[in-house]
Amino acid sequence: MIDCMHIHPGLLDSAFQLIIHFLKQNMGNNPNIVFVPIKIGRIVFGTKGASPHLVRATLLKETSHSLNVAFTILDNEENTIAVVKEARFRAIPLNKTRQENLELLDYHASQNRTPGH
Repeated sequence: MIDCMHIHPGLLDSAFQLIIHFLKQNMGNNPNIVFVPIKIGRIVFGTKGASPHLVRATLLKETSHSLNVAFTILDNEENTIAVVKEARFRAIPLNKTRQENLELLDYHASQNRTPGH
């Protein structure tokens, strides 16, 4: 069944996780709000069967309660596998106690080791 998919749902979900960086940089770290995808605009497919290597996320619009983000999924030669033209995320308040603090993964930037880039 996976072979008939244009893009694996797990890959799309992994790309969506990049909004964490926008939230940290632009909206602060509010542990009482999460952003969930509510709408995906047009998806354009490029190279079929290529293995994903890199995802670029571009913040298109942000408000205190929503984000619109475009995602480009690339192979190791930076050929486009897929582009999500617009994905909308909505802020959802968490109903939790103080003892249930949300913990985020700590990300570290690494140098691109691809020759010629």
